[in-house]
Amino acid sequence: MTRKTIDCRAIPDDVGCTLTLSGELDELLTTAAEHAVAVHGHSDAPELRELLSSLLTDEPAASGPGAFVQVAGQPDEASTELPRRSAWDEPGPVVERRECLGRV
Repeated sequence: MTRKTIDCRAIPDDVGCTLTLSGELDELLTTAAEHAVAVHGHSDAPELRELLSSLLTDEPAASGPGAFVQVAGQPDEASTELPRRSAWDEPGPVVERRECLGRV
């Protein structure tokens, strides 16, 4: 199932909310409705959930050209470097970021 997202910045309001929520459809609608009631003063009614449903978009893919990917892992016991993957050995955002952190 495709994850969905909703962004409060897409809806004009007096609060100036910048919250973005993502998740599976049912979970996202429940959480977005709770947020709309608690922060924006709406009443939790079927009309609110219909409005929220109409504002949902597909969540962008987590990887692809230009995407930020954070590598987390344990360093090799004999080394202070994080493990490398061959696809990341080419110059690019991930390798350049690691070089800035002094890990390459």
